[in-house]
Amino acid sequence: IKYLKAELDCENLLAIKKALKKGVDSAVLDQKGQSFRVKADPVEVSEPEAIVTIKDTVIGKGNNDTEIGDSVTVKYVGKLQDGTMFDAESSFEFTLGAGDVIKG
Repeated sequence: IKYLKAELDCENLLAIKKALKKGVDSAVLDQKGQSFRVKADPVEVSEPEAIVTIKDTVIGKGNNDTEIGDSVTVKYVGKLQDGTMFDAESSFEFTLGAGDVIKG
């Protein structure tokens, strides 16, 4: 909304909000979070660049017969290609296949 206000030099934020809501309600616009897209516009899909590398430093001793929907707990360290650590967790629990973590 702030971007539209600045770009359109419009002071009436309520009018912008109403117009966006009307567009979504009438199925002219798709809304994902705070992003809006005209439904008739083509969606550009590009293959993501494979940038995640997985290196198992220690293999756990738990049950290896996991399936989608199972809850698992892992220890991980996230590093950039230059070796800079950007994240780490000693006990991270998530559900396999729920889309909660980076694939890989």
